[in-house]
Amino acid sequence: MKSGRTVSGLLQELVRQQEAKRDYIGPAVGMRLHDDGHTFELNHPENGNSEVFGTTPLFHRQIASALRIPAKYYDIMQEEKPELLARNVNSWFADKDANYMVRSLEYGGNRRARALLSARYRRIDNLDIATATLPLFAGKNQYEVVSSEVTDTRLYIKIVNHKLETAVVPGDYVQAGVVITNSEVGLGSVSVQPLLYRLICTNGCTVNDLGQRKYHTGRAAKAVEDSFEVYTDETMEAEDKTFLLKLRDTTMAAIESS
Repeated sequence: MKSGRTVSGLLQELVRQQEAKRDYIGPAVGMRLHDDGHTFELNHPENGNSEVFGTTPLFHRQIASALRIPAKYYDIMQEEKPELLARNVNSWFADKDANYMVRSLEYGGNRRARALLSARYRRIDNLDIATATLPLFAGKNQYEVVSSEVTDTRLYIKIVNHKLETAVVPGDYVQAGVVITNSEVGLGSVSVQPLLYRLICTNGCTVNDLGQRKYHTGRAAKAVEDSFEVYTDETMEAEDKTFLLKLRDTTMAAIESS
C-alpha cells in the first residue's frame, strides 16, 4: 500500500518549496534573537539592512548547538524567560567570530528561518535529488514508487523493482528496491540505500551493504554584496551536476543488485 504523497504531489510540493527558499549568509555579530524568544533578525554590519524571520524548533536547537547552550536550559528559558534567552543568545553571538548560513522559506511575505548552518554548508536541494532520480523509473512497469514524502526536515523516496523478487520462506516474498533520502537542514546526507521490500507487511527492510552518501560540507558559499543572499558559482554547479549523475548511476545499481 502506498503511503505519503503521490509522485506528482511530491514534485508539486518540492517546486513550491524551491520557489520559496531563500538562503542568507552573515556574521554572528549581526544576528539577534528578539525578546519574545522566537523572532530572529539578521543585520548587515556594513549597511544596516535587516531581515526578520519567524523560527522553527530545529532552528532553535541549532542555535543552542552553535552557541553551546544546553538544550534543556535553552528550552526552559524560551518557555519561561524568553527575554533572558535573548540576552544569552545575543551575547554569545556578539562574541563569536564566525559566519553562518540561515536557510529560510518565504511564503507571501511570511518568512520562517528553518536552519542555522555553517557558512560552508553545501546545499543539495530536494528538488534536484527528485528530478535526477525519478525519471529513471518513469513509464517502466517493473518499478513502482511505493512511498514518497517531504517533511520540514527530510525527503524520502522508496522504489521497488517487481522483477527482482524471491521467497524468504514459502508464501513470504521480498522484492528489491531502493530508498533515497535527503535533508536540506543539516540532519543528514544524501543517502541511497538498497531495500528489501517485504510484501507481507509492505514495510521494507533496508540493507546497508551498498549505497552512496554525500555529506553537506565543502566549498564555502559566497554572499552577494550588500545582502546575505547566497549564489552558486559555475564551479559549484559543475560539481553538483557531476554528483547528480553519480547519484543516478548509484540509484540504478542499488535497485538492480539488491
